[in-house]
Formats: sequence, structure tokens, C-alpha cells
Amino acid sequence: MAAQVIASVWWVLVLRGILGILFGILALLAPFATFQAVILVVGAFALVDGVFSVISAIRGRTDNSRWVWDLIGGIISIVFGLLALFDPLAMGAAIVLLVGAWAIVSGIVQIISAILLRRVIENEIWLALGGVLSIIFGVLVFLFPVIMTLAAIWVFGVYAIVFGVLFIVLGIRLRGLGRGGAQPTPAAT
Repeated sequence: MAAQVIASVWWVLVLRGILGILFGILALLAPFATFQAVILVVGAFALVDGVFSVISAIRGRTDNSRWVWDLIGGIISIVFGLLALFDPLAMGAAIVLLVGAWAIVSGIVQIISAILLRRVIENEIWLALGGVLSIIFGVLVFLFPVIMTLAAIWVFGVYAIVFGVLFIVLGIRLRGLGRGGAQPTPAAT
């Protein structure tokens, strides 16, 4: 029964796959326009989410003690959204640099953890090595932010194309199932 319901909406998966492939191609052919569009969408979401958070905080201020935190979070979300909408490239650059800073800080924490855990766990060298790689990645982001952003967008584009193809294949297989094709094996469900 559930398989028939899923099979009846096979076209949604195919459509999702087609959109994924189109997005992936766009990301590969126009990476910076794609990056800017993603920042705009994230900014619009942050703005709307922030407005609703502020409204919720103000309306619920007598009901709970955390309304102030909801209000602050909503205001920060609104500011982020407005910055992203008015200057998406600058906001995108800031996000890229934040990722680089996060990688460096988390790498340092991993190395410190490996040193502190060396008597508790075996093979702590792998944790330290992960920390070193994280620091190297963060430094590369700071040294070459445009190249690292471009590489990330291309990886995301390839990812979108691969998953788009997989969704199309799945949708076509489900279409066959809906027409009375072969029943799925227990492993396939």
C-alpha cells in the first residue's frame, strides 16, 4: 500500500531531479551568480524568520522567561537578512571567512583534545591529524577565499547533478512500480 502511494508521486522525484541537475549545471557554469543567489535566498529566509521570531517573542513575553533571547535572536536574524539582501557578495565573503575561522579554531581544539586524551585513547594521532588538516583548510580559506569559494560551489554543483540523476532514476523506477511493474524486494524498501 505505501509503495503504491509513493509510486503515485513518481513525477515529484523526477521534477526534483531535473531541478537538481539544472541547479548543478548553473553552479558549474556561473558559480558566483549561484553563490549570490543562494546568499539572497538565505538572507530572505533569515529576514522572514527574524520578523516572526520578534513577533513571537513580543507576544509571548509574559508566558516565558526566555522571550528576551528569542527577541535578540530575531533581531540578529533580521540584521543578517538585511545585510545579505543589500550586499550579498559582502555577506557571502563574510560567511566564507567565518568558515575559515571555524576550521582553524576547531582544528586547534582537536589538537588540544588529542594531547589531553593521549593517555585515555589509542591512536589519538588521527584526532591531531584531523586538527592539523582543519587548520590548513582554514588558513587556505583566508589566503585564497575566492578560489576556496569557487571550489566549494563546484563541489556542490557536482553533488546536485549526481543526486538529480539519482532522483530521476528513482522516480522512473517508481513510475514502473505504479503501473503494476515488479514489486520491490524487501531490501529495496
